[in-house]
Amino acid sequence: IMIRTNNRKTQHTLHRALKSRNKT
Repeated sequence: IMIRTNNRKTQHTLHRALKSRNKT
């Protein structure tokens, strides 16, 4: 579960970074 949670957090961060990059 811990690994899964970490992966989810990483995915969320990646998505946020992608959106921010797209905005730029």
